[in-house]
Amino acid sequence: MGDIWDQEDAWVRDPQVVRRFDSRHLDLTLVHSKEYVDYLRLTLPPAHAPDAAVSRAREKLGATPIVEVILAHQQPDGSWPLGGPPWFRVYPRPLMVLLEYGMYGHASVQRGLHYLLSTISGGRFVWPRHEAHDPKEYYVAYQGRSLQVMIKAGLVDHPSVRSVADGLVTRQRWDGGWSVKPAWMHRSGETPSEPRSSCWICTLEATRGLSAFLTRPSEIVDRLLIFWRANLNEKDVGAILSLADFCAAVGMRAGDGEVEWLRSLLRQARGHDGRFPTLPHYFEVLNRHVQWRLGAGSDN
Repeated sequence: MGDIWDQEDAWVRDPQVVRRFDSRHLDLTLVHSKEYVDYLRLTLPPAHAPDAAVSRAREKLGATPIVEVILAHQQPDGSWPLGGPPWFRVYPRPLMVLLEYGMYGHASVQRGLHYLLSTISGGRFVWPRHEAHDPKEYYVAYQGRSLQVMIKAGLVDHPSVRSVADGLVTRQRWDGGWSVKPAWMHRSGETPSEPRSSCWICTLEATRGLSAFLTRPSEIVDRLLIFWRANLNEKDVGAILSLADFCAAVGMRAGDGEVEWLRSLLRQARGHDGRFPTLPHYFEVLNRHVQWRLGAGSDN
């Protein structure tokens, strides 16, 4: 058996499992709720809200249904069950939601972080393989998602976390991305090229997860940006903002060629009413924050 990182395309979708997931998923609007957007408006720079206002917003978030569901499903060891909605199963998403909601000191968060750290072995967050449906294509994405949790929790200097980031960097592929693009991603009738191109989903999660571990100038960063030039969905506002935020994290600023390309895509993504077409309030707050990080002030 070869290296698991080179076998992501071996997974074949199980229609029964997919239907079960589709019928049980929680609406993303519960995660990106008005309470969450209001909290981001108060806490993401350049915002400077009074502590009392931030505390009230955090209390409102703690009382939302999504938090109740997450806390109720956490296991005694700090993990979450694999049989729940997709974001429960595939990524450490519940833990990330609690962190994004500002619940850093909550006992559930501390248990979740302890569990996730305990799964690191051989420079990887080990996938909890407890069922027949084993999505190998998600292994790289899982590393990226787990690293994002560690960044949010302020654990980027933890030696074990660093070892995961270093290992992920060494597995960057020939085209600048990560993980082999699975067969189901190819359009009907499309013949995969050789060597096989990388998976944009896994690469997006790796990009987000490595944002605190890379700086420019760097061949790794340059190759990654080349990948995104060729593969970025120019209508995916979330991906564009994530890549712009990555550029800010590695030291790039407004005026740099790649940054200006991304800023132009954000302008083009707005509808006739000047708003982003999906999750407009959420993406507007993120856009303001990312533009500030880039030293741009606005996306105009």
